[in-house]
Amino acid sequence: MTRPEDAARKTIDDALTAAGVLKHAFEGKLVPQEPNDEPASALLDRIRTARAQASAANGSGRTSRRGRAKVLQADDGGLDDG
Repeated sequence: MTRPEDAARKTIDDALTAAGVLKHAFEGKLVPQEPNDEPASALLDRIRTARAQASAANGSGRTSRRGRAKVLQADDGGLDDG
């Protein structure tokens, strides 16, 4: 039989494990890092640029749903056209 103390300990252990996993994930320590990967800041800059271009082409100041999808389909520094 499971005692209430055991259940409480498991809950605490699970919470600590989840917190540890999140901490390691944010620190980039869950898996080996690829040194040749593009930095997140460069990816965000590319997305901002593509959104601005899509917005200008659209003329309304906003990107369409399809335009947003194209922006997020980045492939080797370029965008997927369809």
